[in-house]
Parts: sequence; structure tokens; C-alpha cells
Amino acid sequence: MINDKSLAALKKAQWTPRFKRPLYRDYAFTCLPNTIQKLLTGTGEETLQVDAVGSQWEKFQCVILFLVDGFGWKFFEGFASKYPFLKRFAKEGVASKISAEFPSTTAAHVTSINTGKEVGETGIYEWFYYEPIVDGMIAPLLFSYAGDHEYGTLLKEGFTGERFSLSRRFIKNWQKKTCAAL
Repeated sequence: MINDKSLAALKKAQWTPRFKRPLYRDYAFTCLPNTIQKLLTGTGEETLQVDAVGSQWEKFQCVILFLVDGFGWKFFEGFASKYPFLKRFAKEGVASKISAEFPSTTAAHVTSINTGKEVGETGIYEWFYYEPIVDGMIAPLLFSYAGDHEYGTLLKEGFTGERFSLSRRFIKNWQKKTCAAL
């Protein structure tokens, strides 16, 4: 079944035909790690809404997450009737539309799915970016300077994850206040 509640929630977040406000709760990508935890353990907070996974919470011994980078709802709608694999979701399961993070990049989403933290908490929003603390371009997933082929070169120069996370707290607080005001 197509989850109409998720469609309605995302429609409310659509300001203009081209501008969508990201959701950070209810039907949000950032809720996936906690949702998987709840499906496996029976406990967890800040999960997707229960209708996104069925009519009630159940505990499973195995949960499989398929992360198909760049395959958004638009593609699901376009191909679900053509391919049995996708058709099965709508026919035998629950297909729920969820909101991407901002920025909507692979680096941000892969980091979130692996850490359970929002992009504002991880600070990883792109493969490479300018980091004011370092005063240079970095590769955050490697915790190295951009262009280095070795892991952890920032550590060797005395930079720590804690030092970076202090500046990220400001970003996270600003992001939450801004989204709440919207």
C-alpha cells in the first residue's frame, strides 16, 4: 500500500513547486537508523511514524535496508508499476515517502545512516569542503586534508573530532531553531 499519510506530510513541507522544506522527524531520512533499531530491539525514539512500517510496531530478527542513492519518490512512482520488485512494496508492504536531509548529498545521507546523526551533528555535508578550524579544504570521511590519500592526516596535525563537533553544535542548534520557526 502507498502510505497516504506520508504523502500528505511531505506535501505540507512543499512551499513552492521547486522548494521543499526538509523534515527532521515523523517522515524523515534521519529517522531511519532509530526505526531499524526499534524494529530489531522493540525500543527506540525519534522513529518514522508507525504507519510508515505498518499498522503497529513489530519486533523482527532481521531487517534489510536497501539504500539506492538518488532513487527518490519520483522514480519510485514512475517505475513501481513496471518492475515486480517495486510493485511488491506497494502491493504487499508499505511504501512511504520520506524527506531527504539538507543538503541532499550522498555524503550527508550515508554518514547519517551509519551514525544515526543528522547532518548538522556530523558536519559532513559533502565529500570535500572548506573547514574554518583547519583553514583549508578537508575530506571529512577520511578526516584528512582534501587530496590526501591517507586516513587521519588531520589527527596527525593535532585536530580532533571533538574540536570539530563543538562548532557543529552551533550549526545543529541553529538548524533546529530555524526549522522549528518555519
